[in-house]
Amino acid sequence: MKMPLVLVAGALALLGCTTDSVSQTGRDALLRDRPARKPKALLIMLDGARADALAAARMPAVSSLRDGSWTPGYRGAWTLFGQNVPDARPSSAANHTAIFTAVNAEKSRVFNNGQTKDGDYAHWPTWLKRVTDAVPGTKGLFIFSWGEGKQYPSSPNVRFIHDSDANNGKNLAKILAAPDAPDAIQYFIDLPDHGGHSAGFYPFSREYLHALYTSDTYIAAALAAIRSRPTFKDEDWLVMVTADHGGYARSHGMWGGQASTIPLVLSGRNTPAGRLPGAPRHYDLTATALAHFGLDPAALKLDGRPLTTTVQDRPRPLKDGLAARQYAGGKPLGVRKVEGSEKLAFENGGDFAVTLWARLPAKQKGDPVLFSNKDWKSGVNPGIALVASKATDGAKAPGVCFNAGRPDKERIDMGTFDVEPGQWTFYAVVRNSEGVLTVYQGRADGRLNWICAPVPDILVKSGPPFHVGQDGTGVYRHALDGDVDDFALWARALSHEDVQRIYEAGRQGLPLADLLL
Repeated sequence: MKMPLVLVAGALALLGCTTDSVSQTGRDALLRDRPARKPKALLIMLDGARADALAAARMPAVSSLRDGSWTPGYRGAWTLFGQNVPDARPSSAANHTAIFTAVNAEKSRVFNNGQTKDGDYAHWPTWLKRVTDAVPGTKGLFIFSWGEGKQYPSSPNVRFIHDSDANNGKNLAKILAAPDAPDAIQYFIDLPDHGGHSAGFYPFSREYLHALYTSDTYIAAALAAIRSRPTFKDEDWLVMVTADHGGYARSHGMWGGQASTIPLVLSGRNTPAGRLPGAPRHYDLTATALAHFGLDPAALKLDGRPLTTTVQDRPRPLKDGLAARQYAGGKPLGVRKVEGSEKLAFENGGDFAVTLWARLPAKQKGDPVLFSNKDWKSGVNPGIALVASKATDGAKAPGVCFNAGRPDKERIDMGTFDVEPGQWTFYAVVRNSEGVLTVYQGRADGRLNWICAPVPDILVKSGPPFHVGQDGTGVYRHALDGDVDDFALWARALSHEDVQRIYEAGRQGLPLADLLL
């Protein structure tokens, strides 16, 4: 007969041993005597959920997964810098299939909507089929509202349910609460995509944010059903949330970050708590689910990789690594050369951060820069530039985007962010040691938007110095029509929290100098 753990601890104390010194050994012995918990997994895909919109929306259920508070004994890992499939435009079908199979479009052969039926599922079956085929007695469920989901091949132990989002939310809660609930579940919610297409993904519309909130209520019902299970204490649940794509304006078919930056959240008993490093892809959650059931994604030659590590960011004083600052107290800076900036030694060979406030008109003549250290005659030249009046991402109107050169003589263009004419608007660009490039815009309505991409080979150093309101040569033919203020350059990365702090201070009229004290 096994003694309860509290009695074991008491007996050890009577023997003169402290509980701390032997607790791990005692607990390991007790755990060896207990049957292993049964693995269960729920992968939730929010169609069209931008990462920054997820941060702005009211989504308490997803937040509880992120911080591990949805139920005792679970931890949460997350990132708001996730990425979708790299080798296809951010269409729904390509990314639904990537999440379902944990492979890129090149392998699945699904590159766009309408191609789901033509996927190579013989070589790259769904993760639900892999689990139910490999683990005896397991059952799978795919519950979805988009009609193209019916085109995935059926499997004997995987049930398909196609219904409306509202009905699916109710049905899934009932299914999860039942004693014979499936073990591996993929749950698709279409509401955010409808909200984005009807009223706009960026800037966030009320319809879009409400669609995210409603989606969260469905997730909350699913979590409540899981917690209510009589066998829950004997089960090892892995709950994950991601998206297939984001969007810009009312579309999501463009390259350049606006539709590619998505959230990843996971929570489990063995999940490491904290921020996921780098820019993991949505199908890394699928690989994590497969590993949860004992399958090896690497041996299966999948593109997804299990998410097993997190990062605990260490705050640094803002003044650390600050290389230059130009401030005019709300007045136009004009063209300013940042003296000595061409000699900067950037951390890790290319980490940097730039923050500034800009006030721009609705239209610019040509393609002037807000700041740059490159010869802007060509975007492939070394160096970086924040550009006004440059339309990318399929935008119908010019806005603000970021450009950088690469060693392979190619260029990086990330944007577009809409201009708010006549409004002081915050911008920041950060490249960190994890190889992630992030571009931010803080709008007058108080919302901080961002997009990111994994960019390990950016050419930050260019030869010329940085200029505010001009390119690195200082003589680019198109002058900036607008104002720049509180420009700052760091020879290191800033954290996401640093950028938020600088933006919020500026919204309250506080210059960066007040944060450096």
